[in-house]
Amino acid sequence: MRKGKGQKDRIVDLAPSLVEKLRVYLLGKAPEQPVFGVSAETISGIIHWASVRAGLNIHTHSLRDVFATRLVDNRVDIEIVRRLMGHTNLENTRCYLARTDQQRRSAIDSLDGKPVPERGTGFGSAPPVSARGRRATAWTIVVCR
Repeated sequence: MRKGKGQKDRIVDLAPSLVEKLRVYLLGKAPEQPVFGVSAETISGIIHWASVRAGLNIHTHSLRDVFATRLVDNRVDIEIVRRLMGHTNLENTRCYLARTDQQRRSAIDSLDGKPVPERGTGFGSAPPVSARGRRATAWTIVVCR
């Protein structure tokens, strides 16, 4: 990615299957051309517009917060999360280690022999089941600034 946050160029890790699809899509495009023919500002506007229509308040940066939160929830090493997020300082990544009230209650419940909720298996998986066996209605997303 060229000129991301802080005007930094970043290397973005992609699944091999996606790399091949992008390679085919990009055939014949000049390096300076936008990949999808729209600017970052346009993409940001579309995401925010769609979220408002859905009754939400999501911005482009929210997707980064979801990504990092899900990595931490799936117990990915914090150093790997730091690298994937493009943070130069681990302190910027530590904010994603914050936990919700429900997660803290579940940890205490586990001391009484109650089951600890299973974590999701990857980005886009269903929300975890609470200690009482009820499915959560939404993921808790840690927002770092």
